[in-house]
Amino acid sequence: MGQRRHLPASIQAGVGSPLFLGVLKGITGSFVLPLVITGGVAILGAVSYAFIVGRVEPLPFRQQSAMAS
Repeated sequence: MGQRRHLPASIQAGVGSPLFLGVLKGITGSFVLPLVITGGVAILGAVSYAFIVGRVEPLPFRQQSAMAS
């Protein structure tokens, strides 16, 4: 049996988002609803980042000697 391949989420979003918003524009005849949905997703992403991800700090730098194998 062949391997099942999955598309990365970024590709799915890049194809799905314009398709979904274009269909909504075609149904409603206006860009208002697609823009409201896009704004809501952006606000949800910002709130999620602020409260779920928390503080982002750089990783500690570990110096390696030239002789290390």
